[in-house]
Amino acid sequence: MPENVLSGDFWCTMEDQNTDQEFGHTGRELELMLSGAKPLSMFYDDPDEIIHPPLIPEFEFDPYVEKGLFKKASRIFDLAINPKTGKPYRIRYVLYALAGEEWRMPALLLTKEISLKVKMPNEAIDRIVSTLLGYSEQEIEAHFGFGRS
Repeated sequence: MPENVLSGDFWCTMEDQNTDQEFGHTGRELELMLSGAKPLSMFYDDPDEIIHPPLIPEFEFDPYVEKGLFKKASRIFDLAINPKTGKPYRIRYVLYALAGEEWRMPALLLTKEISLKVKMPNEAIDRIVSTLLGYSEQEIEAHFGFGRS
């Protein structure tokens, strides 16, 4: 998939950008979910590409789904048409929620569906996604609020 299909602020939520261990959840999703500190994790990939190791750590998370600790949801969205193939680029989202927090999954998938219809980056949607993913108000403000007076 071309880089520009997934690049830009449109796809850049806190989960995508923030790898700072103090605030970032990226790479620590399982640890944070198991401790109860993170109610929802989101991963995405191109469902038409086979990558080793896979971008989505289903092999790490699925055992907790089987034990009933996590719930899982996934959805594939069609994006812009690839002019070379005439078929749409696609993106697959896989979500894991703590049991009891599964209401967050349809809410997050709805925000992603709506964001596909918005032609410009939308901070409000990114803030909703960040909240659903379990970032604190302080983390969200640190990420989005910088440079504001």
